[in-house]
Amino acid sequence: MITPGLPLEQGSVYTFTLSGEDQSYSWAVQTKSPVSLTALRPGDQQLAVPLDSPVELVLSTTLQVDLDLLAEYLHISPQVEGSFEQSGRVLRFTPQEEWEPATVYRLSLKEGLPFEDSSLLLEESYTWSFETQRSSDTWTLSAASSFLPDENPLFRVKGLSCPAGQGKVTVLASLYKFADTLSYAESLSRVAEQYPVWSESFRCLGGTAVDQCQLLFSSALALEGSADGKEQLLELDSLPEGCYMLRLMQGSSVRDAFFMVSPLSVYSLRDHDQALFWSFDESRDGQPLRAAVADLWGGDRNVADADGLSMLTVGEQALISVSDENRELIFPLWTTVEEPVYPNVWRYLSSDKKVYSNGDTIHFYGMLATRDGSKLDYERVSVYILPQGAGLEDAIYRGYAELEEGVFSGSLALPQLLPGAYSLQVWQSGLLYIESSFLVNSDSNYLLPSPGLSEEQTAVPLELGAEYRVPGPEQGTSRLYVQASGGLL
Repeated sequence: MITPGLPLEQGSVYTFTLSGEDQSYSWAVQTKSPVSLTALRPGDQQLAVPLDSPVELVLSTTLQVDLDLLAEYLHISPQVEGSFEQSGRVLRFTPQEEWEPATVYRLSLKEGLPFEDSSLLLEESYTWSFETQRSSDTWTLSAASSFLPDENPLFRVKGLSCPAGQGKVTVLASLYKFADTLSYAESLSRVAEQYPVWSESFRCLGGTAVDQCQLLFSSALALEGSADGKEQLLELDSLPEGCYMLRLMQGSSVRDAFFMVSPLSVYSLRDHDQALFWSFDESRDGQPLRAAVADLWGGDRNVADADGLSMLTVGEQALISVSDENRELIFPLWTTVEEPVYPNVWRYLSSDKKVYSNGDTIHFYGMLATRDGSKLDYERVSVYILPQGAGLEDAIYRGYAELEEGVFSGSLALPQLLPGAYSLQVWQSGLLYIESSFLVNSDSNYLLPSPGLSEEQTAVPLELGAEYRVPGPEQGTSRLYVQASGGLL
């Protein structure tokens, strides 16, 4: 008998040799491997899963699972009834009824799952999620997370369709105001719990509870429907400081866009677990703000330095609070983060507006800074403006911006451009470091101001290309513009 002096490693091949005077004998043995999952179907964060798809777990062994106990180890939320079967290494769960459409399902398989006639157990736990397919209801409403008090909030509506593919689509627009930043943060938290950032449901957010909100106006819009996902713009007149939500309804389909109006301005950059914030007070000519910065979900806190810079450790989803003595700005960091192309460089680029008219001057500013504090190898960057989707050979503007301690800025008068989407790009050493998009629209998009609307007039048809004045309770008069973007040129 051969007894190892130390325990043998799992899943390893050991060769033994026994030598005698005239001959030797060799043989090999393989120890048992730990049981694991080698594949999941549907995969983690998979979208548009067919409603009749089974869940398949591919094991690293053909050992038979005790199916009577499997339900104690595999959990699905929302709860679904179904049946289990095993074919070789594949465990299969088939729902009793089809999955609900446009629903995120979260699954977990606990460690310790037993196998028949074996002492082996599943050695680790697994969690994953997927989202079932939607109907054709995939249109989106999007906006920046905050605007300045003298800025017109801008919203993008994309993918509205009508049965014939072209024509008018009736949409009900409603503007709500939250009582305070606390109720606003609580509402954002409920959204994040329900819709993970990777899901289509997050991109098509709608149905937020508004029982604690003040309705400022509600009016019908006659927007253009299209079969090619054409983008349209909605623009509100400037609003008082506060927390708001714009809701659009097309039949039973609802989209919500959260935003704040505040004199505090914050530029944020993030990677997988760190976020850099650059805080300013626009009511004091853009002076850096020594604000308290906190992740309301993750709990990390910091105070900005004299230049308004601060850094936090954040998770995949974060709700950021930037505050001074009596003001607070709250915004989410919900963007799915991919592996950075330039992992050692913080990058930021923005322009003073997102929509310009011909003859306007575009002011841009940004930052390229190493994460370890070392000096960059270059002292200026190349700046280009070109139609979105075009190559550098079609650039409308080419110039340079000097770097001063990693910060660059510049301005230029726009030439006569056709309405459409454009890209502001920053290059260095033949590499595109960062870009930001903006739109150019003609003044003819703003036409025919309507008579004042009262709160009781909640179903006034609004035509594309028109401007409307809507009085809100104690908020003065706000205007709603309806326009269509020119698309790519």
